[in-house]
Amino acid sequence: MKKILVALVLGFSIISIACADNERISRNLGDLPADARTVINKEFANTKVSYIKIDKDLFKSTTYEVQFVNGTEITFDSKGNWIEVDCQRSEVPAAFVPAQIKKQVNDMFPGEKVTKIEKESRYYDVELGNDIDIKFDKNFKIKKVD
Repeated sequence: MKKILVALVLGFSIISIACADNERISRNLGDLPADARTVINKEFANTKVSYIKIDKDLFKSTTYEVQFVNGTEITFDSKGNWIEVDCQRSEVPAAFVPAQIKKQVNDMFPGEKVTKIEKESRYYDVELGNDIDIKFDKNFKIKKVD
């Protein structure tokens, strides 16, 4: 029994190591899911793609990280839904920022722009141009300000 358990653990370890680095680089927008291509064509039509990092994880789904030549980065899940938009010091396009979040940011920090937004199933994480980080729950209530 002990030999079988050791063999299973060893086999699983070898498979995990072999599949651990399933990352590739592309410049072809055709490698993205259709919804991701639609978002890029609509929101970043005038911005050139530098590269696309495609990460296929053994236990997770595929993620697509699109890096633009101006430094903006957008990450999509395997279905083409955006997960994170990081515009460095530029403003995140309005289509990514829910109106409730935009209003609260404008009320609390007039004149500040959202430079990064991350969307998870239970929260939104927003970074402003002044490096303030605000975490909102799924109902757009502020949970944390750093």
